[in-house]
Amino acid sequence: MDSRFQLSADDTKYYSIAVAELRRRSDGLGGPYYLPSSCSSTVDAKAGPNKATWTQPTDFVAKRVFVIYRHLHGHPPGSNTALMLSMSSFQRELELRRINVDITHLRSRCAPIEHSKGEQQPLELPDTELSSAPLPAPILRVDHDVFTIIADHLLRRKPSGSLSKLSVCCRRLRELSLPLLFSRCTVFVGSVPAIPPATIRPYVRHLTYVWYWRAVSDQFGTELPYLPSVQSITFDTPAYGVPWEAIQTCRSYPNIKTIVFNETATFYRVPPYPQDIALTTSTFEELSYPSFIKLPLPTKLWKSLVTMDQLRALESACLLPLVLGMHDTARSLALPLETAPIAEMATVDWPSLQRLSLEGSAPSDADRRLPMNMPAMLRRMRRLQSLTLNAALPRSTTGRHRVLGNVPPSEYELSNLRSLVLSHPDPDDNIFSASMPNLLHLSLRDWPRHYDFLALSYYHACHRSPLLTATEMLSVLKRLHLPELRTLELVYRADHVDDDLLRYVVEAFPKLRHLEIHRYRPTPSSVVDYGHIIRIISSLKTLATLRLHLDFEDDPGAYACDLNAYAHTFWLPKLTKRGWDILKMMVDACPELESVALVFFASGPPSTWIWFHRASLAARKPVYNSYPGNCDSMPRPSIHSRRTKTPCSRTCTTCTG
Repeated sequence: MDSRFQLSADDTKYYSIAVAELRRRSDGLGGPYYLPSSCSSTVDAKAGPNKATWTQPTDFVAKRVFVIYRHLHGHPPGSNTALMLSMSSFQRELELRRINVDITHLRSRCAPIEHSKGEQQPLELPDTELSSAPLPAPILRVDHDVFTIIADHLLRRKPSGSLSKLSVCCRRLRELSLPLLFSRCTVFVGSVPAIPPATIRPYVRHLTYVWYWRAVSDQFGTELPYLPSVQSITFDTPAYGVPWEAIQTCRSYPNIKTIVFNETATFYRVPPYPQDIALTTSTFEELSYPSFIKLPLPTKLWKSLVTMDQLRALESACLLPLVLGMHDTARSLALPLETAPIAEMATVDWPSLQRLSLEGSAPSDADRRLPMNMPAMLRRMRRLQSLTLNAALPRSTTGRHRVLGNVPPSEYELSNLRSLVLSHPDPDDNIFSASMPNLLHLSLRDWPRHYDFLALSYYHACHRSPLLTATEMLSVLKRLHLPELRTLELVYRADHVDDDLLRYVVEAFPKLRHLEIHRYRPTPSSVVDYGHIIRIISSLKTLATLRLHLDFEDDPGAYACDLNAYAHTFWLPKLTKRGWDILKMMVDACPELESVALVFFASGPPSTWIWFHRASLAARKPVYNSYPGNCDSMPRPSIHSRRTKTPCSRTCTTCTG
């Protein structure tokens, strides 16, 4: 590139002002662009009276300062000038941000420059402005809590690396980003042990351990003595299960309060944990174990390894001492209902437990085990705030999930309960007669989703999905008195009281903000009058979000038909049009409504929500993504081939089911 740059007369004027400004400021604009007194400009007579050239010493500073002052006066460089300065618009924007100058504030103090052929008057800035320190960049002036929210969003953003790029902009941003940037780290057990760098040790709060194949357990935790702030341990992909030695190492560090098992981390092929509770006592406060629905394992893959009965027995034997050992300090438990030690949990007190989640598959004897143990267990959980019983019903059962059964609800103190999630609830369960005046979230749902049960053979071959009718759902809601309810989810099959159910929801829950309805047609030939349904729901003036699955008669069905790849391609435009129609019908009646969402089935699970936002009504741009937080159902289990063709549950021209 030529080391000499030619600028027009007007550009020369701006450059001269910029150089004079820099020389008069004691600290320069941001430090790195301070112009030393040795850098001077020279006029080339051959260039003509209206042209000037500057030599190489000013190249680094001149290009940037010139662009800055052109922006200050609202005159960005023209195309020719920009080419001469070899700076793109993106580079100019970066330079404006890097110098940490409040552009709006300086521009208000700058006198406009007259563009005339006569003698130019130099730009004069007040001395107070010239001597004052430069203002920090806007990102550095935000509150620390606000910056933490921004950094956390960048940390979770896909693709990753956004926060890392932000942290290298300047030293201050690096200091602010370090606590989040290194809050979560991964350790590969079986690799060469390494001591964590001293600069990141205070910030590491969550560790994820990934096992190499056949890694020995004595290599676990060699870095824990150097990380005093670690509070959470996550186990991921251990080839032969999580050994007791790893749990024992975590128990020896009082600062570790949370233990998480990923879906790939189980007790497979480990010896049973010690059964003596005195030897397994810990100070853990949170425990999360995978609660996926267990399905029959492919014979060819698992025949020589382990059977499902052996896997359940081993899982129960390991969970028992781990769970009971933390009963004094536990605040949150997420366990598989099928192997959770419910009977043993009912024999000890849980003075600190606030959240209990039992998911996955129900045990084969759930009709007997749950009513026998759940009431006694809840009686010992006085501070419980969230109860989730979200499990699939195996075909060996005949009833629905019962929490209290026939036990009088007056014996239970549930005033602290804020959230209640029940899948396939029994409408005669006395839990619905208990006093829950502070309940904010109620979900009476199905699991797995009923459309998954109908469409995917590996679900309906082993489980059943007894939906509540609208009559049964109405009887349940009439027994509840929930004046503070904010979020409600209902899954039911429509019948003759469908309208009465929706009207009761509108009248009984005046503070409802978020409503989710999965309504299934009573017969395959029924037609969904979604306009009539929306007119009833629109009477709920406080509604902010509405999520619907209305089982439209022309919907090709859940994942219909892997054999017909174009079924959902043609259905998506129709579904999108109905989403905007529903939103348009509700915007005037519901002043606080923000968005409406409809379920969409792609070529395979999981299903996702398509969002129709009020702010995008004019542009008609829906929001659709497959992020985990936007999915309504589970992904296809990894042990079942994705190439397996699943017959459709509806009658269509491609397949029958």
